[in-house]
Amino acid sequence: MKLSLYILLSLTLAPLSALAQRICVDPGHGRKTVGTTGKRVAEYKVCWEVAQRLKEALEKQGMEVVLTKERVERDVPNSERAEIANRAKVDLMVRLHCDADNDHGIATFYPAKQGKIRGKSGPDESVIESSRASAARFHKALIKSLDGALKNRGLRTDSQTAVGRRLGGALEGSIYAKIPVLLVEMCVLRNAKDEAFITSKEGREKLVAALAAGVKAATAHDKE
Repeated sequence: MKLSLYILLSLTLAPLSALAQRICVDPGHGRKTVGTTGKRVAEYKVCWEVAQRLKEALEKQGMEVVLTKERVERDVPNSERAEIANRAKVDLMVRLHCDADNDHGIATFYPAKQGKIRGKSGPDESVIESSRASAARFHKALIKSLDGALKNRGLRTDSQTAVGRRLGGALEGSIYAKIPVLLVEMCVLRNAKDEAFITSKEGREKLVAALAAGVKAATAHDKE
């Protein structure tokens, strides 16, 4: 599997310190897959914008950040996204998406059972357990930081998504993961209120701060 020079370089960076957390931030979709769309913006552009700002926020906290792609338009297969995180041996992979649900608000998903795609089954039990624990800490801190700015749609499992059900219980990005992984549906982009929130400067800043708080909470136990 070929990786871009940008990604290869990111995988070989030396840790900032012995205690530095390494996080993979995965902005969903690309120019071809697009994702869902609101009235003003497409999912892949929202995910990229938030990912860039989240990377900055986490680096200010002393964390190392690996991105799964180097430009907004690039489409990367979900299996390759997971492999990037695996090779970097990150402490947590955070996948950023926007939902197309009829509801509104923010939700966190994690693999609670194995799925299967193209003959590949996963993730293994250790990843399921670590993802469950990380997602619970992440979502609790995320919602506390948001303080009601977005509706809390809850902590959910991959099998509660259409793709997860189709694959037997886990999303493709989870099936290939060998590290703790979670996916955030940051808002329902087709909901006018949610779209207005995530496309506003104030809303985006509040969301990024909440995501950073979630990552900090999810990985804090590794330093204990």
